[in-house]
Amino acid sequence: MRIASLYAGLALVAVLTACGGGRAREEAPPKQTFHPPAGDLLGLIWKGDSAELAELDPRTLAPGLRRFPVEQGAATLIAFSADGKTLALGHGEKQQVELVNVAALRPLGVVELGIPGYISRLYWARAGMLFAAVGQQFIVVIDPASGKVFETRQIEGTLLAAEPIEAGLVGLVAPSDRIGPLKLAVWGGKGTSTVSLRMVGGWETEQGDDESEFRSRELVPGLAVDPTGRRAFVVPPGGPVAEVDLGDLTVTYHTLSEPVSLFHRFLDWLDPAAEAKMVEGKDRQALWLGNGLVAVSGADFPPIEAGQTDLVGKPAGLSLIDTDDWSVRRVDGQVSGVQLLGSRLFAYEAGCSSAPESFALVAYDLGGNQRFRLCRDEGFDPQVVGDYLYVGMDNNTRFDVVDMSTGVIVSRLKTKQSTTLLVD
Repeated sequence: MRIASLYAGLALVAVLTACGGGRAREEAPPKQTFHPPAGDLLGLIWKGDSAELAELDPRTLAPGLRRFPVEQGAATLIAFSADGKTLALGHGEKQQVELVNVAALRPLGVVELGIPGYISRLYWARAGMLFAAVGQQFIVVIDPASGKVFETRQIEGTLLAAEPIEAGLVGLVAPSDRIGPLKLAVWGGKGTSTVSLRMVGGWETEQGDDESEFRSRELVPGLAVDPTGRRAFVVPPGGPVAEVDLGDLTVTYHTLSEPVSLFHRFLDWLDPAAEAKMVEGKDRQALWLGNGLVAVSGADFPPIEAGQTDLVGKPAGLSLIDTDDWSVRRVDGQVSGVQLLGSRLFAYEAGCSSAPESFALVAYDLGGNQRFRLCRDEGFDPQVVGDYLYVGMDNNTRFDVVDMSTGVIVSRLKTKQSTTLLVD
């Protein structure tokens, strides 16, 4: 068993799949103003395991007349091109990517990737270049103009994280079968360049004669990229941060004025508890916010105790690193994942009410100042459209529309079928 890279994914998946009891929601204040942006939204309207791509009225989420079935069926991956004109749709278990003309709302065709493996991410770089991460061993470069694979590049190790840049893709690579020395890789039009880092990461497992002797551990640093300054930052659970110049791949290490988290000796395997079943690790997520700030969050997973069946992560909290002076500001100790939507940084907190599976969605501006906080006892899916946050619930058939400037619910919408908003 391998612990997947769980940091933001753990929090977000928990948010999307939580199914707690009561609905802790305030009634919408009367006579609120709701002015969504002009024009239609794009959305997926679900019918069992298949979906239609359709235009949606942002005031009601009612589908328009222009729609068509998605070849990918249950599309789980979406990515807009840098100019917003082309949409890429993927399904993790299908080795193909569907391309859509956004303005005309018509399919452009399906690109067969030609290699087996689970598609984990889609990344658009500059115009004419689309990257698909397949499994943790391959990067597929797609030429959307021809609808064909331009090149397939094998990763020398395991891909832990990746971020798009103007000219390609930046990835954090660990050894394929163990926690060991990390590399930063840059995939671009002229090939692949790598630089070694003085830090370790990855996943590894040991299997004994019976289940009690099973051990699995992970160490996944966060990766953030400043596209304007052509810098990448690798943030481990503790220790110096690596700053990489993406022009010449020189690396500078910075000791933070305050550690992002306590980091003693990591996962001592030399003297484990007798017959201990160990599944443990540390995951970090890093996001570039602009103005020299990097947001860091994640989760720590202690060893599973006797009789325990669930993998329970402890929040690593939310901290902001100022790359001008390498100081750290602790923002929230309960955060286990973050997401950048529009002009807001959203953080996820577990256990915001008495409901066992409740989650809070906390909105910050890009300076780390809290703007509003929503607590739900049920699963939700947040998307930002213009100045509004659409919070989908009941399998995305009910939506609270929240004014991003005030945190006030300004509208409540219902749809006949589960609806996923596709926002650039």
